[in-house]
Amino acid sequence: MGKIFGVKRGVNMPKKLKVGIIGVGGIGVAHADAYLANNKDAELVAFCDTNPKRLNSQAEKFEVNERFSDYSDLLKT
Repeated sequence: MGKIFGVKRGVNMPKKLKVGIIGVGGIGVAHADAYLANNKDAELVAFCDTNPKRLNSQAEKFEVNERFSDYSDLLKT
């Protein structure tokens, strides 16, 4: 079994850690880059930002299909 953030994965854990980023400005993009660079078990699945231009630009760059302008909608998925 692999490790995610130093924690041994349990039997019932999914094969991929699905990650949603809330806020895709500089810090959010840094987090997205870090997840992809350091975690083969991480998959970026959703982005959220109140700026539609930035949201769509970063989602296209990272090939993320799920896009939200309200963080509560992201958390419901």
